[in-house]
Amino acid sequence: MGHKAVFLTYFVVESEKISSAYENFAERVMRMKSLTGVEIFSSSKQPAPHENESLREVLLSQYEVEHEGNRNDSQRLWLLVTVVEVDDIAMLEEVSELLLMDDSDVLVDQYPSFVTYIEQVDSNPHFSQGI
Repeated sequence: MGHKAVFLTYFVVESEKISSAYENFAERVMRMKSLTGVEIFSSSKQPAPHENESLREVLLSQYEVEHEGNRNDSQRLWLLVTVVEVDDIAMLEEVSELLLMDDSDVLVDQYPSFVTYIEQVDSNPHFSQGI
């Protein structure tokens, strides 16, 4: 039995650069398709603006550190959602790392981001019988 999860990818970018940010995300989802034991059920068709000032502030601070003190307050917080099923629960962390829009091989991240996931409950006999 697989493990289903909903992944939430939050990132900051200026509104006029949202298309290139989404292309970056879509490439990551395409790479995920090549992973053995991972099935993608759905993925956001476009980023949605998200209101969470504390998370936005954390990501703006990350941007500032990586850009030598330059802060870009015009960046908005955006959200992308991906629903997957993995054969092995350990794969959830690998999927998280893949959806993180930060690249480990570069010094300056183009899209500072944060990923979290919610594991979904599989069918439960109580739900089908009524509680």
